[in-house]
Amino acid sequence: MKPADARDGDDESGGGGGAWPPEGWLTNRQTAERLGIGIETLVTPWKYRKPLKAAARTVRMPGGGRCNLYPVELVERIAAEREAASRAVVPDGFVDGDRAAKKLGVARPTWNAWLSDGTIQIESTTMPGTGSLGRRKLYAVGDVERVREQLRAAGKLFIGPDELGPGKWLTIDEAAAIAGVWPKTWDIWSKSGRVPAGVWVRGKMGQPTQMWPEKVALDAQAPETGDGTWVTTEEALAILRTSKLTLPGWVREGRVPAGMPGRSNGSPATLWRAAELRALRAEWDARPFPPEGYVDREGARTALGGVGYVTIDYWVRHKRLDYGGEMTARADGSWCRVYRLDLLLAARERMRAAEAVEAILPDGYVDFAGAARFLGIHPFTMNGWQRQGKVGRGEVLSVPGCGRRHVFAVADLERAKAKIEADKSRPTAPDGFIELHDAAAALRIGAGTLGKWERCGRLAEGRIVPIAGTSARTKIYPIADVERVREDIRAAAENFPPPGWLTLAGAAKRANVSVLVWKRWLAEGRVERWQWASRPTMARCKLFPVEEVERVVAERGRDHDFLLGPDGAGGWRLPAGYAGRAEAAAMLGATETAFVRWQTLGWIDFGRWARSPAGGGGAPRRAYAVDRLASLLAAFEVRGGPRVDDADPAVARVPVFAPDGVARDALIDAADLPAVAGARWYWAISLDPGAPVTGCVATRLPDGAQEALRLRLLGVETLAGAARSTHQNGDRLDFRRANLLLKDGSEHIHGGRKMRRTGRGDVPTSRFKGVCSKSGEGKWAANIMKDGVAHRLGRFDDEIAAAQAYDEAARELYGPLAYQNFPDGVDARLQREAVEAGVATAEGGTEAPATARAA
Repeated sequence: MKPADARDGDDESGGGGGAWPPEGWLTNRQTAERLGIGIETLVTPWKYRKPLKAAARTVRMPGGGRCNLYPVELVERIAAEREAASRAVVPDGFVDGDRAAKKLGVARPTWNAWLSDGTIQIESTTMPGTGSLGRRKLYAVGDVERVREQLRAAGKLFIGPDELGPGKWLTIDEAAAIAGVWPKTWDIWSKSGRVPAGVWVRGKMGQPTQMWPEKVALDAQAPETGDGTWVTTEEALAILRTSKLTLPGWVREGRVPAGMPGRSNGSPATLWRAAELRALRAEWDARPFPPEGYVDREGARTALGGVGYVTIDYWVRHKRLDYGGEMTARADGSWCRVYRLDLLLAARERMRAAEAVEAILPDGYVDFAGAARFLGIHPFTMNGWQRQGKVGRGEVLSVPGCGRRHVFAVADLERAKAKIEADKSRPTAPDGFIELHDAAAALRIGAGTLGKWERCGRLAEGRIVPIAGTSARTKIYPIADVERVREDIRAAAENFPPPGWLTLAGAAKRANVSVLVWKRWLAEGRVERWQWASRPTMARCKLFPVEEVERVVAERGRDHDFLLGPDGAGGWRLPAGYAGRAEAAAMLGATETAFVRWQTLGWIDFGRWARSPAGGGGAPRRAYAVDRLASLLAAFEVRGGPRVDDADPAVARVPVFAPDGVARDALIDAADLPAVAGARWYWAISLDPGAPVTGCVATRLPDGAQEALRLRLLGVETLAGAARSTHQNGDRLDFRRANLLLKDGSEHIHGGRKMRRTGRGDVPTSRFKGVCSKSGEGKWAANIMKDGVAHRLGRFDDEIAAAQAYDEAARELYGPLAYQNFPDGVDARLQREAVEAGVATAEGGTEAPATARAA
């Protein structure tokens, strides 16, 4: 729909890329502003409507839509006529509504609205105008200036930035930054009168804002510790001899001057004037306390013969001591319990008299404490024996002078004691044997763990026997076997953890933090190197290298001032020259998972821990120096790209990146060079706590995912179902097609080594694949599966014979790809195990070297 003042047939396009509006023309808004009228006046009947409508052009705007344009010459002529007419009408010392609104810095409609609702109270006079101006209201300049000051004082009108006094003026953020406090703290200072109130100024967008002279911010700079004038909150508590819970209440009640925001060792802190606090404490100490004739809790403790505070409270609470003291105020305003000495001593004498009466019991009876002493046990144990039925509940008697008393007959206690001694002397297991729970207690493990040891062959299988006098059964074990296992555990515990390693508790102790703090650091990724291990009791635990603990401790001190910076959007960013974990992994062309595993192995050892400033609330982040990452890439790029092997033209070498400094080359067929070109291939580590460090060659895809080299060469994106690919010669860097083989799930399982844990998480009962112990028979069973059918190979007296039977069946069912327990013969396997056991004893463990090939 066209505007009311648009001329028919006068539409023109304003063009696309030129200046807007065109030179010599003004838009509706510009015309209204130049003439000092509202934009709606242009389309309403007024003196200059006809000439403006005749000269107007309706054009298309560059961004779409239409707009009226007016010639600059016509607009300037009309503006000059209006100004001349206004000067002719308004005498000196007066202004009309337009000029009055301009003096206040508001729009004319705002001026009119304030006149209507009574915000502005000002006298006016009406004078005839010239031409079509009619009669106009005029206002005295002095009255307008008076109204302006009143509105400014009421906070409804603000001065412009150009009206501020000389010198530099600061916003609340700038003033708070100079003073070294948060803007919220500066606002509190302004409202409380610590700093002068700011001047309200009209902002760039018309919004009100407060500003302060620079000198005010410089004079209000936050205090700092160091010269003894100011002390921290902890030091203030020591001076006042109070707690963090009490101090805020004293400040609210006005007993202690409030602290001031400041800085201690470069960090924000609440500071207190040391001289004020010491003078206040000295004044309090000069007042006598407690009052004469009274004692405090320490004095009451001494008067009662050195009993503890808790005992006094217990006596009062149970009405044994009939005087509980009185509450009185100290000089510092805090409340304290005091005791009138003569009343306290009299109450103690009454208590002793009552105890003497209570001690008189009928012959042949004792109280609860006496029954515990008779049986030679603690009163808590006495409660347990009563619940178990070993001791009776006693009876209640009426004792003269004491009321009803809970007592025990000595004859009943003697019978119970005799029965308990008889039960102790009755053997629960034959000579040379020990019962299940006693064996678990001797080994300091649970009965469930003892059963696992029995299933895995660490302890000979127990014998099930009935429990005398009951219908229940239990297991018994030879004492010699239990003692042997206990000695084995004691000997293994002396060498655990291995040299150079620490348990979780040991790592926390060495780092001088609690176990909870160390666990939090581990969850946050601050601790990067650790591995699972088995304790001598076969329980799993985490071990940490000593050098990793030392690194974390050093990093904690080194990175104390390594802080995140604000990103300008309410968040935090890393310092310049550092990248986060995801960015660092992308720089090296690896996935974040592979990057974390490199850290775990110590190949990436230059990460730093950046935290947000105190009170910032941001989560800490790992940061990596970009120049160190670039140097790793530069060292790798020197090796060049994929190339044909000089010794064998049919083979090509693909450089494989890893930050451990080992030069690896993957072997591929020369015909596959185009498939690997244009990608950076890296060594993706697989961390299996029960196997040597292995890995695969992979590259990072644009979406951040990982693609293995073997899958690209085989032409598949993923392996369906349980299918697996393998290297026939066992070399994970040999990707020649003749060496790659696809296997189904069954072939993959039977071609791999024995699992370190069963499906239930238990330790296998045999170290050989396909072999398990048959508890209760003393034999070894061999089994194998093919196409879902289980083949029982028989039971054997010897574990090695069962393993040989499995090898023979595996070769028959799965061919040369089957895993063999004795690929080089029984003697070679046993000799290798003996060598590995010797190395583990000497070094506390073995570590297989990573697969590598020199370039």
